[in-house]
Amino acid sequence: MRARCAGSLLTLLPGVAICFAQPRLGSGDAAAYVEIKLPVGVRSETIFARFVLDDDFGGWVQPRPDVSSYFISTIRHGAPATRFRAVAYAPGCAIQTIDLRTLGPAIPQYSFVCQPLRQIRLTGALIRSDLDGREISLEVKYAPRWAESFLGPGAGGIPDIPIGEMQHAFANGSFEVSLPDLSEDPLAGVSDHAGELQILGRDRASGKIVVELIPTAQLLRTRMGGLQIRKEYPEPVEFAPCSAHGLQVHDPFGFAIRLDSNDACGR
Repeated sequence: MRARCAGSLLTLLPGVAICFAQPRLGSGDAAAYVEIKLPVGVRSETIFARFVLDDDFGGWVQPRPDVSSYFISTIRHGAPATRFRAVAYAPGCAIQTIDLRTLGPAIPQYSFVCQPLRQIRLTGALIRSDLDGREISLEVKYAPRWAESFLGPGAGGIPDIPIGEMQHAFANGSFEVSLPDLSEDPLAGVSDHAGELQILGRDRASGKIVVELIPTAQLLRTRMGGLQIRKEYPEPVEFAPCSAHGLQVHDPFGFAIRLDSNDACGR
């Protein structure tokens, strides 16, 4: 059995993380970290969290296995930030927002309590399955458009949340994926929190995103071309591949790139 580390320290450099015990602070020091505690039953390597410090870009939690807490640095420009905000998600759980004041000697703590969501099935069919000869793997992300106003300008864009495990499209263009029922999510399921599902295709050879699948039925499609959040979907949902030479749906940091409204994808 592998021992669980007490925590994982995340600097602002993605991919840099070490396991360590909770840091000790002097009585007059300001805390330079926040702690996100994970409950038993939530695998630490599945956590997604995008965060900002004050109004500047912060970073994202680099997932680590077998930790019970994440300690995230709040140092920006050489000094502690005064506020930490994050959007966090774990598979099978409701999406959560975190808003902590970070000045003071005590390490601000947030306990991630999983609010379970039931799983629903999405069965899809591509109206054109060849995709110029590419073999693709599919993944589903939730684009919380409401998160921009919560995180502020420092977020730099919409933090797309991976919610569907990668699936291979069958030769006939059909696929099936299990998704959380976001219509019951306290954040994603309310009418004033706009968002949508994005189904993306990665080239299995290069690993690059080369296509987005757009619902052909207008009643299932959002204004931005994504799939509406529903409690259930008809079987199958028909999709058209939206692709272009050099299409990049996300930048290297995982932020969604807004395509021009006149793009051939019909957004």
